[in-house]
Amino acid sequence: LACLFVAAALVMAGRFWAIPAFGQVSLDATTIGLKRAVLSNATSDAIHMKADLVLDNAGFVLARIHGFRAEVAVSGGQPFGWFAFPDTQVAGSGPTAMTLDTNLHVTDANGFAAALSQVLQGGPCEWDISGSPKVSAMGASMHLRMKKPMMLPITLL
Repeated sequence: LACLFVAAALVMAGRFWAIPAFGQVSLDATTIGLKRAVLSNATSDAIHMKADLVLDNAGFVLARIHGFRAEVAVSGGQPFGWFAFPDTQVAGSGPTAMTLDTNLHVTDANGFAAALSQVLQGGPCEWDISGSPKVSAMGASMHLRMKKPMMLPITLL
């Protein structure tokens, strides 16, 4: 009976501690690369964004990032907006290409103008993408924390 109790405790520890810890380490190691982006159809509080991204270094396990609200900020700054990060199946042991086709909702017009100004000046610019996605992998679902830097390519006008 004691062995059965120990085995059950180990299974529970794996399910509720080890798998989420492994998931967080994998998400922390994941990188987001921006290949191309187009902003269009601006309104007073949103702008349409179509962007080709690559998620990489996510580990060796196939996982699903469920759609979530992703906040956007200039690296180290306060968020200036958010967008709906789509459901994404992340490849194990390889890059995952994805396309965002969504609205960037502007919550701080001055912050967004400053962020866009940096991009349009053609210099290097880094934005942070952050949120709390639900991630499913290895038969478990868990809520994780994400804060990823994303380097914007130099703008050519």
